[in-house]
Amino acid sequence: MKYINNFKKIIRIAVTHEWFSKDPFYNYKVQFKTVEREFLSKEELQVLVNKEIDGERLDVVRDTFVFCCYTGLSYIDVQKLHPDNVLKHTDGRFWIKSKRT
Repeated sequence: MKYINNFKKIIRIAVTHEWFSKDPFYNYKVQFKTVEREFLSKEELQVLVNKEIDGERLDVVRDTFVFCCYTGLSYIDVQKLHPDNVLKHTDGRFWIKSKRT
């Protein structure tokens, strides 16, 4: 819907400059739907952390998901993460420094 809304603005500019004779979006209204995003509680996340999973691949998927939850990074950013992105701060704590995708 965001792209349609932006496209409507471009079309209005074209109509203003008389590149189009008529606005095809004249009576079209964009309606954004508000989505309630669910999230895991601390307890649910801890159950996932403690869950024993058979299979190495699913174990890695679980660990990656939990890491994303704790860091706030997206999956693609974690996938591109390199040891050079983990820096030790002057206070002794480790920080992740990378550019978001």
